[in-house]
Formats: sequence, C-alpha cells, structure tokens
Amino acid sequence: MKKRIGSLLLILALCFTLLPTAAFAAEDSGNTASTKKISVRMNAKNGTFTDSVSGGVPTAYGTTHTLTVTPQTGRYVIAGYFAGTDYYKTNPAKYQYSNMTLDKISEADPQTGAVQYQFTATEVIPISNDPNYDYICLYFHCAKLPTLLWTLGNISGEATAPSTDGNTAAIPYVSQKELCGDPNEYTGYYSLSDKKDRPYLDWQVISITDKEGKTAGGTVAFDNNHLTYTPTADEAGKTVTITIRPKLGYVEEANTPLSFEIEVKKPVVEQSEFNVTMVIDGYGNAVARPNSAKEGEEIQLTAIPDKGHHFKEWQATSGNIRITNDKFTMPAGNVTVKAIFEANTYTVKLYANGGTIASGQDVTSYTYGVGATLPTADDMTYTGHTFKGWYGNENLTGSPIAAIGGAETGNKEYWAKWEINQYTITVKPENGKADITITQDYGTPITAPTLTREGYQFNGWDKAFPTTMPAENLTITAQWRDIAAPTGEIKIAENDWKSFLNTITFGLFFKDTQTVTVTATDNSGETVTIEYLLSEKALAESELAGMTFTAYSAPFSINPDNEYVIYAKLTDTSGNVAYINTNGIVLDGTSPVITGIEAGKTYCAAQTITVVEKYIGTVKVNGTEVILDENGQFILSPASGEQTIVVTDKAGNETRVIVTVNDGHTYEWQSENGQYWQKCKFCNHETAKKDIPTINISGADKVCRTQDYKFSFTMPEGATDAAYGYEFIGYEFIGLGDGPLTPTFEGGMYCGVIKSVAYPAEETSFKLIVSAKTADGFEFSAEKTVAIQNEHSGGTATCIEQATCEICGEKYGDLKPHSYSTEWSTDEASHWHECTECRAKTDEAEHTDTNKDHKCDVCDKVLSECTDTNKDHKCDLCGKALSEHSGGKATCKDKAKCEFCGESYGELNANNHSDLKHFPAVAATKTAEGNIEYWYCEGCGKYYKDAKATQEITKEQTVTAKLPSDNNTSAGGSTGNNNKPSSNATTSPQTGDNSNLTLWIALLLASGGAVTATTVYGRKKKRSVK
Repeated sequence: MKKRIGSLLLILALCFTLLPTAAFAAEDSGNTASTKKISVRMNAKNGTFTDSVSGGVPTAYGTTHTLTVTPQTGRYVIAGYFAGTDYYKTNPAKYQYSNMTLDKISEADPQTGAVQYQFTATEVIPISNDPNYDYICLYFHCAKLPTLLWTLGNISGEATAPSTDGNTAAIPYVSQKELCGDPNEYTGYYSLSDKKDRPYLDWQVISITDKEGKTAGGTVAFDNNHLTYTPTADEAGKTVTITIRPKLGYVEEANTPLSFEIEVKKPVVEQSEFNVTMVIDGYGNAVARPNSAKEGEEIQLTAIPDKGHHFKEWQATSGNIRITNDKFTMPAGNVTVKAIFEANTYTVKLYANGGTIASGQDVTSYTYGVGATLPTADDMTYTGHTFKGWYGNENLTGSPIAAIGGAETGNKEYWAKWEINQYTITVKPENGKADITITQDYGTPITAPTLTREGYQFNGWDKAFPTTMPAENLTITAQWRDIAAPTGEIKIAENDWKSFLNTITFGLFFKDTQTVTVTATDNSGETVTIEYLLSEKALAESELAGMTFTAYSAPFSINPDNEYVIYAKLTDTSGNVAYINTNGIVLDGTSPVITGIEAGKTYCAAQTITVVEKYIGTVKVNGTEVILDENGQFILSPASGEQTIVVTDKAGNETRVIVTVNDGHTYEWQSENGQYWQKCKFCNHETAKKDIPTINISGADKVCRTQDYKFSFTMPEGATDAAYGYEFIGYEFIGLGDGPLTPTFEGGMYCGVIKSVAYPAEETSFKLIVSAKTADGFEFSAEKTVAIQNEHSGGTATCIEQATCEICGEKYGDLKPHSYSTEWSTDEASHWHECTECRAKTDEAEHTDTNKDHKCDVCDKVLSECTDTNKDHKCDLCGKALSEHSGGKATCKDKAKCEFCGESYGELNANNHSDLKHFPAVAATKTAEGNIEYWYCEGCGKYYKDAKATQEITKEQTVTAKLPSDNNTSAGGSTGNNNKPSSNATTSPQTGDNSNLTLWIALLLASGGAVTATTVYGRKKKRSVK
C-alpha cells in the first residue's frame, strides 16, 4: 500500500511538473498572424510573370497562388528564384530569405519556355511590423543559355549488373562531371552569386544499345546535369552505348546528341541463404516461415484453404527434402514446395414431382468451385406438362434455381415445378382460305372442321384427326383431287424444257450419245402417262394431235450424227393433256478432218492445210487461233520446235496433228568402220567423217557374286560427259539408255562401281559399257566382259570367324565347332559350360536347390546362407537350429521374454517383484487396529517387512492391536487377543481413535489456525501481486 501511495504521489508530481510546460506551449503557439493579409510582389529578370490571384492584391493566409514565368526569346531559360519577406513596407530592397518553397507544376513549354509554379501562403518569416499586411517578394532570374560544353567529348564509365536471383543489387554508373557548362554571368537587380544558381537542362534518352545494336534493358536517370545509369542482370559483361540530348526544343544548340559508353561488369554473388518458393495448386494459400534460410535450418509450412476447400498434401517439386508434420530441413539449395488443395463435395437430392429425369442427367452431388447445373427442361419429361424449374422448398415458392453456384456450400434439396400445357392443331384447308387453329389444354376433346373447295373433291386428311388434344402441336392438311392439266420436264444433260416452243433453233451441240429424261406431275398426285416423238424439224401443236407417239417408260438415248426436236405428250388420270418440247439439238460424233500434212512428220518449208468440218468451231496452232479462208484453208509457216494444230467443232470433237516445220537441215549421228559423221534425216545431207576416240578400262576380269565390282578408266583428250552402264544376256541394258551412272574422279582416273545386288542369279557374266562425248557431241563407248564367280574360295574358318574369300575379301562358310570346357562356369543366377576359344555358352540353366542345402544341385555353387526371418531360432530354408532364447528378465509373476522372438521362456523369479507397493505404519487406537510399515507385491500376493522384499511376513503380522480402553485398564483386564488381526483388516488398514474427543478438538483448532494463516498469507501474496 505504501508503494502504491508513493507511485500515485510520483504521478501527481509529474502532472504538476508538466502543467506549466503545457501551459507555456499553449501560450507560445498563439503567435499566428491570422488576422493579417499577404501582399505578393514579384519580379522577373529577362522575362515576364503572372499571378492567378492578381499580383499585388492582398489576400488572406491559406490562398493558393499559381505563378506563370515566361523567359524572353533568344535562348533564355529560367535560371532560378529566391523568396524574401519585405518587413519594411516602404523599402523593398530590405528583405530576408524565407523558408517557403515553390512547387513546380509544369515543365518548360517547348515553344515559349514558360514554367508554372504554385504555393500556398501559410507563414512568413519574420512577421512584418505592419499590423495589417505581410509581404512576400519573389525574384525570378532568366538567363541566356551558353553553348553546351560536352566534357571530354565522350563520357565513359563502369557499372555492375545485379545478380539474376536478385540477391545482389546493381551498382549504377554516376557521371562525375556535368553534361552542361556554366551559363553566362548573371546580372540583375540582386546578385545570385551566393546561391550559385544556374539553369539545368531536362534531358531525353534517344537510345540504349549494346555492341550488337540490340536495345538494352537498363534505366537512365538525371539529377540536374548529372547522369545515373542502372543496368539489368541481362547486361552483365556487355558494353552499353547511351545517346541523349536536351529536351529544350526551342534552343537550337541544345539539340546536339551526346553518346558515351558504359562497361557493365558481372556481379559477384555470394549466396549464404537459400529460398523457399511456394506454389499453389488449387484454392488456398500457403506460407513458409522463414521463407529463406541456411542449410540445416528448420522450415515450418502452413496451409490455409479457401472457403469450400481442404488441404490435401505437400509436394516438393524441387530440392531434395522430406516434409514431415508440415516441416522440413533446408538443404544446400533453393526449394520449391507445392501446396495442393482440393474442393469439397456435397450431396444433392432432386424430387421430380411426377416427372422423370433423363438417364444420366440426375445430379447427386456437386463440388465447391465447380458447382452443378441442375437438369434443364430438355432433361425432364412429364406428358402434357412443361417443366418450370427447380425450387428450394416443397411449396415451390420463390425463384427457380437453374444451377448451384461454384461459391455455394452444404448439402442441397430441390423440387420440380410443372405446368399443364396447351397445344395447337393447325388445319391447312388447302382451299385458298386461312389456316384454322385449335388451341386447348392437353387431353380436352376436339372436333374436325368441315371444308369445301370449288372444282376439287375433298379427299380426307393427310393424317388421322385426333378426338382429344394430344401432347404435341400438329399440322393437319386437307387432301383434294384436282382437275388441272399435268406439267412436265424434258431434261438432256444440264438442259431442261418445261413448255411448248413454237420457234426452234439448232444451237445445242453434243458429240456423244445423250440420255433423254421426261418427268411429269399432276396436282392430284396421280401417275401421269408420258409419250414422246422424235422429229428432225419444228412442228406446230396442232400437227401433233394426229401423230403417233412412243410410250415412255424410262430414259432413252439419242445418237450422233443427227439433228433432233423432242416432243412429249402428258396425260393425267382425268384425261387432261399437255405438250412440251425441246429446242433444236445437234448430235455430231464425227471429228474434223485435217489434210495437207501428216502427223509426226517434219517439213522444211511452209505447208497449206485444209480443214473439212460442217460445224466448225475453232482452229488453233500452238494455242493461237487462226482464220480459215473461203476454202477452209490456212498456211502453216516454219517455226522452232513442234507445232500442234487443233481443230474443234461446235460439239466438242477435236482433231489434233503435231508436225515440225524447220528452216534448214535436221542432222543425226552416223558411225561405221571406226568413223563418225552427221546425216540430215530429211534430205540425207552428210558432214565430214572423223575417227572415233578410244576409252581404256581398268578392272578385274572376274568378281564374286556377293562382291561389288569396282573399276576405273581414262578419257581421250577433249572428251566430256563420262558415264557407264552394264547389261546381262537376256536383260535390258542398265545405266545408259534409261539414265547414265556417273563415275567419280579420283587420282586422275574415272572410277565406277556395279552393286552385287544387280547380278541375276542365273547369269555368270555381265558386260561393262563406258561412254563419253566428243567435243562436237558424238557419243562413243568401250566394253569389258566380267565373269561372275558363284562360290567363295580360300581362307580358314575358326569357331568365332568364317573363312575370308581370296577374291572379294568377304566372310563365308561355316564356323569351326566350339571347344567347351568340362568345368561349370557360374554367376549369381545360372551355370553353363563355356567355349575355351570364344567363351560361347551351352547347357545354360538357372541354379536349383531342391534339397534345400543352400547349394546348387548341379554345379555345387553356394547359393545362400542360413537366415531366420520368422524369428523361430531356426533357418527358414534348411531348418538348422541357429540360436536359443535370450534376454528379458523374469519376475515373480511373469517369465522372461526373449528379446529376439518375443516368446516367454524359463522359470519365474520369486525374488524379482514387478509391482511392490509401500504401506507406511499406522498407529492403533482404542477403537481401531493399526498396522506396521510393510510392502505388498500385487504380482505374487505376498507381504514383506523390508523394501528389498527379503523378509517375507504374513498378512496377519502387518496388523497391530487396538489400544486398551479405560474401563479395561482399571479392571486390569484385556479384551481379545491384541496380536490377532481383525477380521475387517485389509491390505490398506484403517487408522485413528475416534474416542479421543480432546485430541480431535485440538487437531481441529490447529487445522483452523493453519487455514486462517494460509488465507491471510494468500491474501497478502495476492495483494502484493496486484
């Protein structure tokens, strides 16, 4: 209490101590010129200015002023400003600098250089002696820009790139020298020499590129006339070129670009900690604490599932870690852990209320985040009813529910709502009148209408007319028998005719047999009888009545070479007749005739060509149309190469003749008796004869059937186009006529090869032919016959290698038999006999141990050692005894338990008590027996006098007799045997004498005092805690 009073006095003292201070502060804070107004005075050297509040007009404190300062033209810019307070109203020259600053709210205008500033007048230092006004004087200086001075022409420097993992920051380059020189010396009303103000230019970056001209990713910043370049990690080890220029477009000298180079060094990265990256799979969040650590530190993972989700598991996607109980130990590397969340699934119960849900469309559950679409009207059926939606209550109140949203949770129940349908039967009378509609509820009775139609006989309905409204909309059409004449169509190829033509022209041509199809229809829907007539001329409709027509049953053909007009007679079942016909048709199957030339022949002069054709179409030479004269002729002049004459008639028949008309001779090569020359194949003119050159072939005279034949040859001087081929008796020549084989040129010789796969099985030789051309183009050749040997010869075989043919060098024949060792070779799984030369295997088989002696039955290899996996002290395979029971301790209750197999063995140990309980001595009273100090074993049920259980006693020996009563003492007698235990004695004897009331009262008083003392102490202690 004394301490609490002392603390209260200390607080009061502090409060009294602070009160004067607070009063002093409140009194001091009242120094505010809130009743004064402010007069702003401005001046701009070499420029003009405006004030949004109107210069010189006094305004209240808190008014915001927007100032516009415009330098004069001719490379002038705003060099700087200072703010002063005029505390002598009549003497503006006496001023003092103020602590106020101006906020620059616009950059220099690119045309005028004007800049806007803003300030709010809140305080002037010092306060004017004028009781009504304070004054603020703002002085701006506009200076003429100097010629820009680039220090040392180009600037160069160094920077260091950041590390790719972000652990090491970039070290930027900062220019030590300014990018612009000093302006001209200032002059004006007031000297600014003490502030050293000068204009700083605004700069723009034109480009940042590396040595390859690619755009670099670093950033450039400007601080007054100094430059800072901060590189990215991708620029490590590169040299970057930066090009800049001033942004003041109205200053001509400021537009000169400036370029310089920065060398970007690679970062020095020392990683002492590794990072944990969390990846979220599903909906939830997960954190690692800490999210970076050194190797060996423990990381705690926490998963927080979103609404409707639960956490499933952790997955370590990178880093060799094992996550146990949401924890893992950080390895020596970065780790990525994926937290997998799964959406919850809830049950859905749908009540169809008499309807049926389509198979497979019932919804029994939904998953959070996905939701579920309830069955739609397309999925619900109830004859004669329309599904109106699902409702969340049996009373079907509220709004229908079409789907369970992805954000919903909990089990759901929905009831279907139905509405009886109305259906409409639309009756189409087909009599020129409007349709008749009958709209009624499903199942109500309906009556068919009675219809009439002039000139028609009602023929019933197209479908049965129902007596009650069905569960569908129907359209029922009246049927009538008409009396109108039939209509029809004659069709040939893609042409059709549906009426009678009085004027006929023969302008339709075909070159092949054509199929004529005639069809007819009648409004009655009955079959129409069709007949036809073929004519070579036009006929009037009046002439057709007396002519004989042919019955039409199926399409028929008309053949070339004729002209046709086809007439059709159509008669319906009521006897109505109609005629239709085609226009004039020409079937021309004869091709035009070309005379005056022969196909495939070559001529040396122009040829006169005659065309014979009645229905001439076009005449073309090499695709160019020519005009025939009155005799059907034209002149074919000489031209380079073949000329194709194509004559086509109007029916599409075509005659094609290909000839050649040359200007001069056409030569062919001739050879005989070792000489060659040229001869014109049309006029037999010959050139001078020359000797045929010689080709020398070098190659073997025979070859194995499986061996490729290789050879070489030399060419005479001036010869070109070396090639070769070969032929077999009875086979066509291969290699020249159908495309020559091209030799290679090696060591001054031409070389070739003939593949062995080309040798026919029945041939024993082939002819090699080598060809070339002379300088004037004559082709000549040389031949060599080569024998084919069917069998290899020579060489010696072994068990691992066949014999080698002495001719072709290929392996052939059988191997020599193996020489197997009589000893067994083995590995862990099998045994075998091995060839002493090539190590080939025979008699290979897996090891077996049928007699279970741990050795192979065949090769005696030891396969295993004795094991005891079932812990029965015997070998699992051979049954051999391997060990005895051991370990464990026997007690007075339980035998020892083998530490190997877990079974109990041996005898009980009467001296080892497993559950020995101690009972302290209890004094006997006059009314109750007592007991001595003893120990009782619950395992064997025995009593002991000592803690080590070496002195066994009986239960009766633990009991002490009651004390003698006063009456018994005065009489000098004793009741009962004091050494005999009471029949009510237990293993935990009762103690105390209830007859000694004085002792109980004393004990009660002592106990009450102790409780009181404890309570007082407790209260004191409790109070001290407070």
